[in-house]
Amino acid sequence: MENKNNYTDRFKKIDPNTRALVKRNLDILDRIHHLLKIKFDGKQKLLADKMGKSEAEVSKMLNGFQNFTQKTIIKLESAFNAPILAVCTDHDEHSTFHLVVPNTYIPQENFVVTEEEEKGGNK
Repeated sequence: MENKNNYTDRFKKIDPNTRALVKRNLDILDRIHHLLKIKFDGKQKLLADKMGKSEAEVSKMLNGFQNFTQKTIIKLESAFNAPILAVCTDHDEHSTFHLVVPNTYIPQENFVVTEEEEKGGNK
């Protein structure tokens, strides 16, 4: 029980911005791993080939604490043909979010993952 309290005390002392950064990076990695699974059967080699990188580079990117640059995110999104990050804007035509109105759903035209792709087909 003493260890748990020690951990809780240490966690409370971590800067909130650092916690947010770690969470954001883990969210990005979760999305990349999800897309890797549905688009490339989880095979890093296929993603590496699509990106023109070595499998070792992709492995390092996906297994470490990577501070992803916008350029890398764009390359990954292009390889997956799916979004990883979304940006809030005041202009609908520039937004990468789906507009959701009660009882209505307007899908984004770009980067749509179909049910077939979710199930592992149509790669």
